[in-house]
Amino acid sequence: ADHELKRALCYAVQLNFILFFFNRIPAPPLDGGAVTEGLLPTRMLPAFRAYAVYGPFVLMAVILIPQLSRIFVWPATVVRDGVYSLLTLIFGV
Repeated sequence: ADHELKRALCYAVQLNFILFFFNRIPAPPLDGGAVTEGLLPTRMLPAFRAYAVYGPFVLMAVILIPQLSRIFVWPATVVRDGVYSLLTLIFGV
């Protein structure tokens, strides 16, 4: 039972990191879009807002095309492993 709990927690942490990186996509419905819009020079805002119309389609492509989804799985795995290694060093778990 302890092994299943550890696996479930590991999966939950992995999923959370995947969502963290996914949310950074510079597509307007996500936080990454708001950050990008805030950082752009004013003269580029009309072009970005015109692109914003296609934001949901970009997100669907990232979700539905497995090759694009892997872009978020790899960094999430690296961060998860790093966090686990750090916690093991600190707490010796």
